Amino acid sequence: MSDLDGFVRQLRDAIDAIDTDQSGTEREYNRLTTTADNICRTLADAEGGRRRLELLARSDTDERIRLWAANTVRQWDEESARAALESIVVAAGGEVARPMTMSLALNAPSGISKTAALSLLNGGHPERPIPPLTPPGGVHARIRSTDLDAAERVYNLAMNGGIDHAWDVAAKDFPHAASALGAAGALEAARAVEEGAHLLKELGESLPDAGTLKQLDAIDEVLANTDVMDYLERASAYEYD
Repeated sequence: MSDLDGFVRQLRDAIDAIDTDQSGTEREYNRLTTTADNICRTLADAEGGRRRLELLARSDTDERIRLWAANTVRQWDEESARAALESIVVAAGGEVARPMTMSLALNAPSGISKTAALSLLNGGHPERPIPPLTPPGGVHARIRSTDLDAAERVYNLAMNGGIDHAWDVAAKDFPHAASALGAAGALEAARAVEEGAHLLKELGESLPDAGTLKQLDAIDEVLANTDVMDYLERASAYEYD
């Protein structure tokens, strides 16, 4: 068995360990994913390792391996990595776009395909591989620090004065807030922020009617009943500048 074969076997074992972890703790998840990430880095640095990773991303029978490999390949070949990630989403029945949109990413089938879709959404920065599997309680992907700030700002404004108040003060932050919330795993909150932006943009300067007020109240209720700050705090481990 070649060194490359050995690294690939180690990667398979590391991903299996992530999938079978019963601890349910963020710390153990981070330890296991760091192990898999380090194997990918080592493989990429080995002679012929990049070519092996490119092959794994394109055609391995295990979609988990394709996902890990693609997120490593994007460090030197964004286009082929994107194609590999798109193939995972499409094979599961999901839709893709260039650039990927939040709505399509959130509507991707669950599991690996959703993580691949979120990888596409948050791509374009190959210097830091995306943790590619779903951790306990969330759908973490690489998240911009500015997006995390926007999510916290929109949430705090909404809790202090409603989603319409947040829109009045920080409308430009809504797309970034929805992106961060979705990548952090707070999917209902992300959808609520997107819906609020759509309603309030359509409303413009007009006064809301009773039906719109009811929809806005429902959005406030979703945000109030979601531990948004807990999601964002856990997601801070995945942020980049």
